[in-house]
Amino acid sequence: MFRKLYPIFSLLAVAAMLLSACSPSTATTQPAATQVPAATKAAEPTATTAPAEPTATLVLWVDAQKAPVFQKVADDFLAKYNVKLDIQITSFGQIRDKFQTAAPTGNAADIIIVPHDQGAVLVANGLIAPLDLGNKKDSFLKSALDAFTIDGKLYGMPYVIENVALFYNKNLVTELPKTWEELMAMGKKLQEENKAVYCLGLPDGGYHAYALYTSFGGYVFGKDASGNYNPQDLGLDNEGSLKAVKFIEDNVKNGCLPSPLDGNTALQLFTEGKEPFFVTGPWNLASIKSSGVPYGIAGFPENGAPFSGVYGFMVNSKSPNVLLAQTFLTEFIATDDVMAQLSSGEMKASAYKPIFEKNTDADLLAFGQAGVNAVPMPNIPAMGSVWGSWGDAITLVITSKQESGAAMQEAAKKIRDVIANPLTGMVNAPGSYQAKAGCPGDWQPDCKVTEMRKSEDGKTYVSGPFKLPTGDYEVKVALDGAWTVNYGVDGKAGGDNIKFTLSADSEVSFSYDPETHILTVAIK
Repeated sequence: MFRKLYPIFSLLAVAAMLLSACSPSTATTQPAATQVPAATKAAEPTATTAPAEPTATLVLWVDAQKAPVFQKVADDFLAKYNVKLDIQITSFGQIRDKFQTAAPTGNAADIIIVPHDQGAVLVANGLIAPLDLGNKKDSFLKSALDAFTIDGKLYGMPYVIENVALFYNKNLVTELPKTWEELMAMGKKLQEENKAVYCLGLPDGGYHAYALYTSFGGYVFGKDASGNYNPQDLGLDNEGSLKAVKFIEDNVKNGCLPSPLDGNTALQLFTEGKEPFFVTGPWNLASIKSSGVPYGIAGFPENGAPFSGVYGFMVNSKSPNVLLAQTFLTEFIATDDVMAQLSSGEMKASAYKPIFEKNTDADLLAFGQAGVNAVPMPNIPAMGSVWGSWGDAITLVITSKQESGAAMQEAAKKIRDVIANPLTGMVNAPGSYQAKAGCPGDWQPDCKVTEMRKSEDGKTYVSGPFKLPTGDYEVKVALDGAWTVNYGVDGKAGGDNIKFTLSADSEVSFSYDPETHILTVAIK
């Protein structure tokens, strides 16, 4: 359970802040990140007095792997500013979606860690505060800062960069291929000699295969004259992308690639010495090392450019502690010690120059070389419209259910339709409860707060829990952010509203079955 947390200010601190707010030099600008709020300074304990109760609490959502790093600095932060750091363990893959639902209601963390491209939709929804890194800004790689920059404003403090590379088995490969055709030909020869099961380990035909697309002239989104990604310029059905998917299709048919493409199988075969090449990232490095297979890490044939991802910290714009959060990040996280721990713990290259420049790890250096021309994942909300249709198209192709050209052209049309109407595909449960859940009003089929998301098994859509007071409520299901398609009692199209009553303040969750169109209300 999360609570909205507010700092407790002394009268002296409040007076100081009011005077500051009235100053002509600061009335229209946000204080630099390295400044500390007067309220925080006033509460700083001295050597002659016992520490006071914390004046504020910063909540940080972080996965279990990284939590110990922040535990180490929590005491220092408390000692200097009398502000408590509340570290709450959250599954990394769920942070963005959880934050998106909780932030509008005031129940989200002050600081979250997300990939730069996931942060784009949060920025678009007004949930992330711009950051001022002060004199620490020059300590970060420009490419990493650019990944968190949207419309000229910085919204995140980066800490690591990652990209995939081409692993190769040195027992099977004595000379690196210069072209993709040559790579597959080398793999095919090893197959025929019973030295390899497949020519290449390729976990999927999208993210991991992106270097293949760029080699052939494909891309996801182009850029406008200002260098911003242009959602109207989709390249997944251009000549280069179609050529790349045809290449995948042909090599599935000739047995060089498996059907379906599977990352776990690819890793197993490579670590067993039964695969000459494997496209993967630093997340599989430990497994490959421990396997004993003599491996090398290289860039891609034909100057293929993989995607790069930048991970960083973002601050909740709804938080009453935005300035404190910036102070914590710039003074306690942007340090050599903490940045080195974060980089080594994840086996990824640091985005922090002092650590990046000291790196001597051969594998991380090889990844950096493989990603020297990497393409940052487009940091625009439209990118969220790409993955589903793109992945579905590749699945149809590699299972021989649809020809590559037709599959990609249909996928591109679906993506363009969604971009034209960003609410296409939204599943919502609008009703008389929405205003109490954090929406601007009730019966709003386009409210992001109550938008339903796919369950872990992918079979249903779920939302909540929402804390609602005693009372009578009504709800139904609406699709695509509008009332055009809606379902009520017993899953009937355009049916009656579903009613439920709370005899006491309760937590309410919703579950929708897209097959039966039935909405289930769970009260706890």
